[in-house]
Amino acid sequence: MFFILLCMLFSQLQAQNIYVKADATGANNGTSWADAYTDLQSALTAATAGRQIYVARGIYKPTNATDRTISFNILDGVEVYGGFAGTETSFTQTDLDARDFITNETILSGDLNGDDNVTGTFPNLIYGNYAENSYNVVRTIRASSATKVDGFTIRGGNANSFGSFGTGGGWYDDSGRTTSSPTLENIVFSQNNAVDGGGMFNYGQLGRSNPIITNCFFFQNNASEDGGGIFNDGRTGTSNPTITNCSFFQNNASRFGGGMVNNGIGGSSNPTITNCSFFQNNADVRGGGAYNDGFGGTVRPIIINSIFWGNTSPSGRNFINSVAFPNVSYSLLEGASLPAGTTNGGNNILGQNPLFVDAPNGDLRLAVGSPALDVGNNAA
Repeated sequence: MFFILLCMLFSQLQAQNIYVKADATGANNGTSWADAYTDLQSALTAATAGRQIYVARGIYKPTNATDRTISFNILDGVEVYGGFAGTETSFTQTDLDARDFITNETILSGDLNGDDNVTGTFPNLIYGNYAENSYNVVRTIRASSATKVDGFTIRGGNANSFGSFGTGGGWYDDSGRTTSSPTLENIVFSQNNAVDGGGMFNYGQLGRSNPIITNCFFFQNNASEDGGGIFNDGRTGTSNPTITNCSFFQNNASRFGGGMVNNGIGGSSNPTITNCSFFQNNADVRGGGAYNDGFGGTVRPIIINSIFWGNTSPSGRNFINSVAFPNVSYSLLEGASLPAGTTNGGNNILGQNPLFVDAPNGDLRLAVGSPALDVGNNAA
């Protein structure tokens, strides 16, 4: 009898899952891999809070037509997981942890015509054939932390217009004058473009945009103005993301903040940045790694166990503060240089070459002999 009840429970849990597989040939109703939806939008339409969507490897676009305003809108409480082979037979938390989202790359692409062509050498990259791309690949509005996206590559967004269509080419998060704190894990933001926030834009105006971002990689995202990798906008509100175990590599901004902008003008932007590396990001004006602007507000980032190295800018290669007061501890900054306004947490501010395993190709693991090995804050 226990076995029968267990089987019934498993069947009920499995029925709650929604399956997406680009090359499925079955009933296209999302009930199994064989009958999976072939379009992620169909699964998102069918999903309600508490449901999990499992997405097999492949390329998925917000629309098969030409409407650039259409995005993947993730509803509150829905969990979306990529990185499946599409042949798995059982689903537990252990199975989710065992996904291979590198081998089974699952791409959310804004390239509606399938003709993107990125050429040149960083930081002088040319994002070709982007004119028809989606403004924002992913959007979340008033999403709680129960809203989760895990195991995807997000690329080819082109927010080159105005308002929300000018920010967050890869992902646009909006507090909607309340709170938005989606959970992002194991995401690669690659070659997205925007006016502000090439990879991601967190909009907390008159609210709180506080996403939880873990194990993510921001690579060659571009801003024609500010915030190549991420723009945290807390103007007249709050944008305090928690950013952990992330790398920012070769992101570019034509003005401020190659890797990141924290903007608290009239509000606050106080992200917590832990175990992160900022390498070879560029800003043409100020703040190669990051730009912190707290004029008329509060900007106090907390930076722990992190590395700023090889970033470039005419002013502030690591990061630069404008009426902003970050606190840095257990970190390595090129030249061991703490910009004006920065509080030294008093522990292990290093300035030597971090000795990445393969820096030119973005493998920012620490090689044997790195001065940053075993000198961080374990509690963080």
